Amino acid sequence: MVLKPPQITIIPKKTRYGKNRALVDIMRSVAHELVHHKQFEQGRLEVRPPDIGGEIENEANAKAGQYIKMFSKENPDIYED
Repeated sequence: MVLKPPQITIIPKKTRYGKNRALVDIMRSVAHELVHHKQFEQGRLEVRPPDIGGEIENEANAKAGQYIKMFSKENPDIYED
């Protein structure tokens, strides 16, 4: 079985997912997916993680929140609408 690494693909049609979302929420989503990419690189993510719960998903949620909090210390304007 050959696993392909997760990819972040920017497709113009998908920009609608950012519509009516706060910048900080979009940034957190990207950070969450980057954590999954790191998990894949470490050999810890072999299949798509469940949508809710589990060690892998919980770590991605926690790390994404930490990264946004660290970034916001120097960039508090990310919370502005």
